Amino acid sequence: MTTANIGESIRFEGTLSGLEDVVVDGDVKGSIRLPACSLTVGPSGRIDADIEAGNLTVLGHITGNIVCLERMRLCNTGSIDGDVRAPRILIEDGAVVRGRIEVAKTSPASEAVPQAKSAFPSAQAARSADS
Repeated sequence: MTTANIGESIRFEGTLSGLEDVVVDGDVKGSIRLPACSLTVGPSGRIDADIEAGNLTVLGHITGNIVCLERMRLCNTGSIDGDVRAPRILIEDGAVVRGRIEVAKTSPASEAVPQAKSAFPSAQAARSADS
């Protein structure tokens, strides 16, 4: 799987969704929907959005509610202002969470993949054409 990068100088506003892993080192505002992929918020990354991701690693700052379908890792430099729901959560010493944390089973990413693929038929067709 390929990875899309949003660099430090990038400012994005809107709905971010796709079928690739994403690394955010810039600013993102809006909503993020990556149920079949991983999202990494780098140390300089700042997100003001509700997030749905298969896996999430946070080294920067998130303002918004989070639904993680598989695993979330909040590193010692990371902070979250919002509610978090995930089946597995790792919080390192020094990390900050201002909100509720719910460790609960969520829909597995394997169930989310067909939904994500149907939302991006042109991307799926392009991949088939490349094969």
